[in-house]
Amino acid sequence: MAKLNFRTIVNDYEEPNTYVNISEVEKIPVDMDAEEKEFNDRDGQPYTAIMAVVDDVEFRVPKSVIGQVASLMEDNAEMEYFKVRKTGTGLQTAYFVSEA
Repeated sequence: MAKLNFRTIVNDYEEPNTYVNISEVEKIPVDMDAEEKEFNDRDGQPYTAIMAVVDDVEFRVPKSVIGQVASLMEDNAEMEYFKVRKTGTGLQTAYFVSEA
């Protein structure tokens, strides 16, 4: 096994890929790039989520948010930005979307 210099390891260290809650993003563009990613839950079971990045901040886009944005865009097809407010935690989490 090769020896490594600890300073080199520290300098090369990258933070694990983490993401914030969508409600922590101040202003979200409707035209953002998004992709479906696969994760594992606590039991090791795979699931997929829509992930997006705005201003170098990665976040999950809940299905309920997608539906609310679609509804807002029915009334305003030219909408450019939206914001999300979150209430509750765990299974009691609810998201409320408005135009920004």
